Amino acid sequence: MRLSIRLLPVEETTLVIALSGELDRGTRPDLMVVLDSIPPSPLTHVIVAAGDLEFCDPGGLDGLAVTHRLLQGRGGFLAIAEPQPLLCRLIELMAERDAWPPIALYPSLGTALWATGVEAHPSDAPPMSRHLPRMRRLPGAPSRSQRRSAAPPHPEPVERTPVERTPVERTPVERTPVEQMPVGQVPIMQVPVAPIIVRSRALHEQAVDRRRVGADRLGVTREARQSLVEARLRCRDSLIALRATRRSLLAASTAG
Repeated sequence: MRLSIRLLPVEETTLVIALSGELDRGTRPDLMVVLDSIPPSPLTHVIVAAGDLEFCDPGGLDGLAVTHRLLQGRGGFLAIAEPQPLLCRLIELMAERDAWPPIALYPSLGTALWATGVEAHPSDAPPMSRHLPRMRRLPGAPSRSQRRSAAPPHPEPVERTPVERTPVERTPVERTPVEQMPVGQVPIMQVPVAPIIVRSRALHEQAVDRRRVGADRLGVTREARQSLVEARLRCRDSLIALRATRRSLLAASTAG
């Protein structure tokens, strides 16, 4: 199974990477193409949405750890949202073995974005999992109602004066008969249709006849099969009778 990667920019310094499929040594190069583009960018926070990540091995996790250390040097971090239990255990074991800086784990994408300072859910309700964040409006930007009030009104319809059209005289075009055209230059629309219809009807009747012959042969085959089955049953009955006769003769000879 391959690795599917989706990039969801949230702010200039925050990026969500949604992963689905399997992350291992084989699919790690696909993820590294994205992670290698982070150093020259202004990103400081990366959230990995791993709810649909079915498998991850240490080789695939190394790239995330390297990016995490890079972002920590910028004052940010890399976090993982909605991790599976096996992924949580793998991160814990590898952090102990390789002395990684701890990677933060969050139960939902909303809580991970809250940790980066993004106002994904302005209300007091708890953030919902697997939903994209609601972007906050930039300071000084007009609201939707202000944009509607500032929009120009619809122009009034303009009455159009009908235009008089002068009839155009058409000169008849001389057409060359189909019989006089060179071979290979006859237009498709000028090919006579009657022979095609006759030919198609003949092919249809031929197909019907072949189907009828096939059905007749299938009936004969079924009758022959039924005769073989009946003959087999008669042979079995005869064999049973012969065995019974043999037993009786053996019994009579033993008694005599």
